[in-house]
This record gives sequence, structure tokens and C-alpha cells, in this order.
Amino acid sequence: MRRVLSVLGTIALLITGPLPARAATEQGSGTVLATGDRVTMVDGVPVVQPGPGRDKVPFVTRVAGGRVRVAAADALASPATFTLPAAKTPAAKTLAAKTPAAKTVAPEPAVTTTYQVTFVHIGFDGLAATDYQTSLLSEDFATYYDVFPRGSATIEVPAGVYLLDGFIVGGDSTGMKAAELVQPRFTVAGDTTVVLDARSAKPSSLTVPDATAQVAMASAHYTYTNAAGLQTEGGVFTGGWNSLYTAHLGADVPGFASSIAGQWITPSGGEAYAVRYNQDGRMISGYHRDTQPAELATVTTTFAGGNDPGLAVDWYAVSRLPGEETHAAAVAYAAPVPGTIVRHFNGEGPTQWRTRVYESWGECFGCAVTTGAWTAYRGGASVAETFNGAVVSPSLPGPEVTWHSGVRRTGDTIAVDLPMYADGAGHPGDSGDTGSTVLYRDGVETGREEWGGAGAFAVPAVDARYRLVAQSHRGTPYALSTDVTAAWEFRSAYAPSRVLPLWEIRFAPRLDDRNTALSRDLVMPVRLTPAPGARVGAIRDVTVDVSVDDGATWTCAPYAAGLALVRHPAGHGFVSLRGSVRDSDGNSATLTVIRAYRY
Repeated sequence: MRRVLSVLGTIALLITGPLPARAATEQGSGTVLATGDRVTMVDGVPVVQPGPGRDKVPFVTRVAGGRVRVAAADALASPATFTLPAAKTPAAKTLAAKTPAAKTVAPEPAVTTTYQVTFVHIGFDGLAATDYQTSLLSEDFATYYDVFPRGSATIEVPAGVYLLDGFIVGGDSTGMKAAELVQPRFTVAGDTTVVLDARSAKPSSLTVPDATAQVAMASAHYTYTNAAGLQTEGGVFTGGWNSLYTAHLGADVPGFASSIAGQWITPSGGEAYAVRYNQDGRMISGYHRDTQPAELATVTTTFAGGNDPGLAVDWYAVSRLPGEETHAAAVAYAAPVPGTIVRHFNGEGPTQWRTRVYESWGECFGCAVTTGAWTAYRGGASVAETFNGAVVSPSLPGPEVTWHSGVRRTGDTIAVDLPMYADGAGHPGDSGDTGSTVLYRDGVETGREEWGGAGAFAVPAVDARYRLVAQSHRGTPYALSTDVTAAWEFRSAYAPSRVLPLWEIRFAPRLDDRNTALSRDLVMPVRLTPAPGARVGAIRDVTVDVSVDDGATWTCAPYAAGLALVRHPAGHGFVSLRGSVRDSDGNSATLTVIRAYRY
């Protein structure tokens, strides 16, 4: 079953598609619109479950004032709304007075000049549009105005510069059409009338070399970065090129970038295509291109199994240009588990792609979420990658993993933000039912959080020896990495900002696609890596222990030059692993993974 997801950025995108019955929500049962469609927030993403017979209806999403608004195209005035977390803003710089305090004088009240802006919306048939949503977003992205009424609409706004985004929906015998009309810099300096005509929007289309591949997504997307460096986004998302229309209004604008993107899947589901083309300065419109085989990289992707057979996996890929904080929507597909699919990506721009994998079981949607790195694929390249392969364990993320910051000391705070379930390829992942993160200073507990891999702990400025222990447990449907514990010892004193000297331990056994050992004797690489940016000493001592009774007893494995020899007993079961490292500066790390893989 296919469904469509969007990853929420500064402004969310259009989302449409059926949601499997196994899906659960983060905010209760969601909101049911007057149209019968259900909108929920899943993993911070608004997801739409269309009502009966409404799978082809587009949905438009806008974000303003910390609120996400999601509405069906035929009922734009009745959106579902959700609250976003408060945005982080830098603290204002305080300047100390260098002169005697002057006599306080009450400031004059600020005078705001406002003007009337009248919008006239014209549909694809040349008549007054009956379904539209137009917005004005202030230049500083702080204030947002929405226009929903039918026909003409007049609003009163302060003088200034705005991002104008108009969305008009219409239809005829060929089906529903959606037009996005964007003017990045719309100046209000007096009363004015704006005519938004869907007929001025032009269609775009892309093709891929495989004629059997079926279009699953057609989208036009934009990002706009203002003078302060803040970024916003928007776009149109449809199920085919026949319904996608866009137009740019006004002059080209620096900081504005747009794209046309499409995704396709073959009838068997074993091969997929994702391509994107970009344009700077204006909203892309009337763009047509046949993607050539030489433009595409071939990515053979394996999804490993070994957990409950009922655990379902969905994958999707999103795109962006380097430096963009936000990215376009994507279509999610069920993945074979275990199994392999072949995917094709282009790298124009250079476009970067990132894959995210959701695991679901029963009513648990997103029981685990694993995310790949942003990757610019080169045309003609062949790449092999694996998701959810063992050994799944905690990782120390680098700067490219923006949703986990690792372990840092900032002033008198040690902050912990770790993915506890990164797969064997190092893709960061989140999962777990219970856990804890505990910090000890000179042998005494100084802080505790009842969640694995997360916490912020106040510490004194003086130098001290610390021990950090993060542990997490997960049960059914997971048979692998059921308990993971990572412990580090290090010294630390006050520092304005510093990555702490932690070592990452990763076990990399060669396994089949069910995460099962291929031989009775296994030579297993053990990878020891310092946290990116950390100052550590030279490695002095390394030990690797093996258990086949879930950690009740341990046996030391022969280890040399980054390789450990693991001997499996007769029969079948699970191997648990424990590794330790100590360096010349006295930093140490220990990783324990119960049921790391099968034998």
C-alpha cells in the first residue's frame, strides 16, 4: 500500500494518500475534517487519511504563528490545526551603558500604516475561482495572513514587503488541477488589487527511461531565504503531471529557489525513480524534461530482517539543495523485509537525497525510524546500501546529523543527544520502550533522565572525572538489540563549547539479510572511532566479550588489529556482544548489546 508523507520543515508541504490501518498517532486519534478526511501528526509530520473515495483529492498545508494548518482542496476554509514547538531564536545582545543614566522619557506610540489589499481569484475556466487559499507572509516571516473567501477578498495589512503564495484548485472532464502562483517580493505601499489567474500558471512534466514505471508523485517546490537567514518553503503536490501548474509573479529574487520533482515506481514495486531539477530566482514553471539514463545513479538497497515477521517497513526519499534547511515531499512505499529494491536518483544542481525508513507493527507506527545521510549521487554510479542491518547500537553523530547533537559541554552544562539504535551501516535510528541516561561526577550521581540517550546536566566549572551511562530497552516486535548500554569515562572542566572525548564502538559482523551469521567461525571487524571533533588519546586497551545466553555469562574473544574472532556453538540462537576501549588520556568506553545478531 502506498501513502504519502512530508517531512516538516519551516513550512509544511502538501500531503495526500491513504494511511494503513496499522498507523497510530502522536496526538490522539487526530482531527476529522468536515469532508470526512482524518488528519493526524505522526513523528512531527501531518499525515492525511482521506475519506472513502477521496484518495485523489489534493491537500494543502500552511504553517504560521507556530500552527500547522491542513485542509482539503475542496474545503480550504475548514483546516485541521496543530501546534508546533516554539522556534529557537538567538538571545539579544546586551550592551552596558557607558554614560550616566538619562532622564526617562516615555516613547511616542508607534504608528502603523495599513492598506487594503484586494485579491481576485480566477479559475482555470476563466470564472471566479471557488476554491483557493492565498497567503501573505511578512518579510521577517513573523506575520502571516490567510485569504479563504470565494470571489474577491479584501484584507488590511501593514505597509511592507511580503511573500505572496496563491493556491487555486479547479477541475474539468480531465480531472482536478492545482495552480501555485508565487511572488517572493510583493510590496504593499498603498491600497491595491491583485488578480491571481490560474490560467497564467503553466504545466510541467518529467519522464524517466523506464516506460513501465508509474508516476507516484509530481511536485513543484520552493524555498526562500530572507535577509536574516531564515528560510521558508511551500509548493504543490499532486499524483500526476496533468494536475500540476505553477507561475512566478514579479521579478526574479535572490535567495529564492524552486524545483520540479517526480517519483515513479514499477508495477512490481521492485524498482523506483526519483528525479529533481532546480531553478534559482523564480518559481519554476512550464518545465519539461526527459531524464536520460546517463543522469541516473543506480542504488541497490537491501532492507534486513530478523525481527518479528509482522514488522512492516516503509521507505521514502526526500531531496534538497546543499544549504537548504527544508526539503520537498515524498511518496512512501512498503519495503520487502528482508529484501532488495533498485532505486534510481539524479544529482542535478547538485541535488542531495536522503532516505528514511519507518518500521511499524500493529498499532505502533514508526516504532523505529532510521535515517540515511544526505547524498549527492553521480550520474552513472552504482551504489549498494543496507538499512536495518545488525549490529544496531548507539552512535556518536557527526555534524551532518542535525537531529542529534551528540555529547557536548557548553559552559556548565553537559548535554546528551544520541541515537541509541543506529543500524550496522551507521544510519542513525530512534526506537526503544524504556531507558535512562545517568551522569556521575567523581563517582557520585549528578543527574538522571528516564530516557536513553537524552539529557542536559548542570555541572561545576572545576575539572572532574565523569561517567556517562545511556541504556535503552525494546521488546516485541524486536528480537535484536533488545538491550543496549553505552558507558563512557572522561575528564572535563569548563569550556565555552566542546565535543567531549568519547569513543564510539561499532561491531560489524558479516551477516545475511536476516541478520544471521554465515559461518560457525566469524571474523568480526570492531570499529573504534572518536566523536567527530573530539580530542582523544591513542588507543591502549581493547577487549571484546561474547555471550550466547543473553549476557548471563561472557567469554573473551581473541582480538587483534581491529578484528575479533567469534565462535558460535552448535544449533541456533542469539549472540550478545560487549566491547571496551581505553586510550592514553584515560578516556574509556564500553558498549553492551544483548542479542546483537542471530547464529
